[in-house]
Amino acid sequence: NFTNHQSAIIYLTTFFSSTLPFLFYFIFLFYFHKKKSNIDSEKFILLSLALFVGTALFPFATVLNNHLLPAVLCGIGVLFLKYTELKSNLFLFLLGILFSLATVFDPGALFVAGCFSLYLLYLLFNKGFHKKQLFSLSFYILGLLMPIILHWLVNIQITGDILPASMHPEFFNYPGSVFSQDNLTNASFAVSGWREWFKYAGSMLLGQRGFLSHNPLFIVVILFTIGLLFKKGVAVRKRLYYTATLVSFILVVLYYSLYGKNYGGSSYTVRWFLIFIPLFIPIILEMVGLGKRKILVLIIVLSFVTAIWSVPASGLVFKNVSANPGWHMKNVIVKFPKYLREQVNNWCGMLNVGHRLGS
Repeated sequence: NFTNHQSAIIYLTTFFSSTLPFLFYFIFLFYFHKKKSNIDSEKFILLSLALFVGTALFPFATVLNNHLLPAVLCGIGVLFLKYTELKSNLFLFLLGILFSLATVFDPGALFVAGCFSLYLLYLLFNKGFHKKQLFSLSFYILGLLMPIILHWLVNIQITGDILPASMHPEFFNYPGSVFSQDNLTNASFAVSGWREWFKYAGSMLLGQRGFLSHNPLFIVVILFTIGLLFKKGVAVRKRLYYTATLVSFILVVLYYSLYGKNYGGSSYTVRWFLIFIPLFIPIILEMVGLGKRKILVLIIVLSFVTAIWSVPASGLVFKNVSANPGWHMKNVIVKFPKYLREQVNNWCGMLNVGHRLGS
């Protein structure tokens, strides 16, 4: 039972809140590929495998965290917005729930939800304001409100307002606490001036813990998206989608580089930035859909290079592995054998089978 094997609770909760949503995202991706994509099935399977292991989503899908699920929820919502027509009020209601739930789990999702809500308004009203569109919008708003109201009813009993505990730094700053005004996110500005901000933001993206350092594919994808945004002849709907994606990226980076302390703590890469990985995946499909073999090869190579350090990080993303609690590729790979022994021993103990491995 769970009393004797409490680690089983963590494994099961991780599976249902992180691993399973990660798998569901790729199921949705396959569904929309079959309906809308011009990529042949063999290429798509190879591309999916590369993306499956080739981003920071993979290692975070193996640990309990509050960043993977909202990233998937936003990603699925964006897939619906990009590939479907707004003909169903039920779809708009579900879309509102997806964006609202993501925001409840991870405040950074608010920027994504806001940008793509504006994109949705264009899709609904670009041909004029009519009662039918206003009626449809009400379903989206209802979907947005339901998780927020439930969150507020629970949260007001804990924090006294709608803000989650993580946005109340005063709850963590008490005598004897390891937290202080200097290392608590949202307690104050993370930087003291423009030069320090530029250095901190640059390090969050390209430093030892940098998001782009650990996900080099997205350097190419972001540049490609910027190129599409300014390309002549691009349809307004597509141009606004690219704008919503890039602005979401900029706002998340801007917010956390101003208020987020210590790169999000001891974790593999910058955990706050998982939220916009799925936003760029439809654009990766567009890149491959151009039919140029070089693009597909580049994406696969960069993805599998990333997999060299992202796969060994599975289950390890929140561990201190050195005197400096900064996670990076070398530490992940060096500590992987020890972690593997720990996992085998944990499972043997939980299932009461086999022999423990020697240290």
